[in-house]
Amino acid sequence: MRPSPLLAFVAAATLTACTGHGGHEGGADGDGGPADGTTDTGDPCIEIEPLSITSTATGLVCEVPVDCISLPEAVDRGAVAISYGGAGLTLENIDADFDVCMDGWYLFMSNESQDSGAGDPGDGPDYGDSGSGIPGIEDGGSDGSSSSGDGTDGSDGSDGSDGSDGDDGKDDPCDDTDHTKVTEDVGGRLTLAPLQAISFGYGGSNGGLETDTPTWWCVEETQVTATTESFEFNGARMPHPLLELALTETDVDGDGVEDHLESGQVNANIWAFQREHPVFSIGRDKSFVEMTANRTERVTLQVTNMGRVADTARFTETLPPGVSAANFSVPPADIETTPRGWTILHWEATVDAAVDTATNEHTVYGMLEVSYDVTLREGAACPLRHEGRAPQIRWDTDDARMWTSSGSPLIVSCCARE
Repeated sequence: MRPSPLLAFVAAATLTACTGHGGHEGGADGDGGPADGTTDTGDPCIEIEPLSITSTATGLVCEVPVDCISLPEAVDRGAVAISYGGAGLTLENIDADFDVCMDGWYLFMSNESQDSGAGDPGDGPDYGDSGSGIPGIEDGGSDGSSSSGDGTDGSDGSDGSDGSDGDDGKDDPCDDTDHTKVTEDVGGRLTLAPLQAISFGYGGSNGGLETDTPTWWCVEETQVTATTESFEFNGARMPHPLLELALTETDVDGDGVEDHLESGQVNANIWAFQREHPVFSIGRDKSFVEMTANRTERVTLQVTNMGRVADTARFTETLPPGVSAANFSVPPADIETTPRGWTILHWEATVDAAVDTATNEHTVYGMLEVSYDVTLREGAACPLRHEGRAPQIRWDTDDARMWTSSGSPLIVSCCARE
């Protein structure tokens, strides 16, 4: 049986929102805010814009995005079916009302079929003039990423690479969090119209570098592909080093032929990197939750080591103003609160290496889970959406390269009683 579609659209109201930095403040009448849906706070971040409102079968009024639903939110809402068949990896928008947007590259895991990294190459990544930074490439960069950035991790914090809408927050006085460029998010945007399906072909066309071609690559060596509708999706992006190998012209085997033009060579490069290095991804059990002002929701960050080398990784979770966290299963090493009210949680932990299994058996990945309770701060207005920043994980390798991967931001939809 297919999951139920998204909540039916009911009305459009004018609400107070702090836009362009991943969160909203203010609100409509219900748990605070005047009946006309506006709030005069004197805060320059507060803007008035129309927002779509839904009504649930349980008597709640909640916000939904005006344009399209992000893939992680759509999966959590039960609006996307993931399967593998003769056409390849397929995503189907099973909702009749809303578009679903997929930006960048994500991981799709299955015990019954090949774990995959999939996305749209778009215009291709820009890693700077110094090369991709992949071992075995003569002109590789020194830190595994672009040389054009102004940070020690090769970041420039631009172009929406933190999983946001394209505003990096650098010049946004409403968002004083640090934005690290994460190269997993390069690539094009795919939009699934209501009831539309998109299939990803293995390696894509033109060796996988053709623009606007939905493409998937194997990210697991021992598993084989099989027809299945059993997939796990936690919003994790395809890890940085694997994505570079998939989207950058390379000649890792040094035979003078670009690797994408040789059958199986790109995947051989990906698997070799995983055998020799730690490779981390970061996701969560749910990226979207609907809750009322007096409710608590348990959320779990999921760190996965897909590489065959154990290592220590540093990872962060960034929660928006209006949202608080408590009761951690693994206490953060540091909790930072910015002047604008964002909460940044820092952890550092060693994660076991992945263990290979027999052919056609799922790889045993190294795993670390961190759970905590999410609540809305006192006085939070409803209905209102609070969107954090993408969780990020960083690690270095023996060749002094620094790698970064990201996941999907936590969205807390604060719903009011009708």
